[in-house]
Amino acid sequence: MLICDRFPSIAQAEAFKKAVKDRFQLEAYVCQTEAEARQYDIFPFRVDPIIVMVVRPMSKLSYEAEDAAWQLAIAQEDVITNELLPNYGGQFAGT
Repeated sequence: MLICDRFPSIAQAEAFKKAVKDRFQLEAYVCQTEAEARQYDIFPFRVDPIIVMVVRPMSKLSYEAEDAAWQLAIAQEDVITNELLPNYGGQFAGT
């Protein structure tokens, strides 16, 4: 999961979730607490509400996938965390 936190409002977190779904067809989950976020993935660091857990593009790939597919998934993650996310007030916490 791509873990994004510190959204200023539920509305902005939901808008980010929708943008990710619309652009990349990836599932994402809005969480109001760290405990709720841990239901979707385990992570060894603290996150601050409001949190959005995004399914990673590479989770759709098999280990045998072509290098180009892996590079595309990496590029998509870069767009999600560095281009989309700042528009909604959240921060990238990690994976």
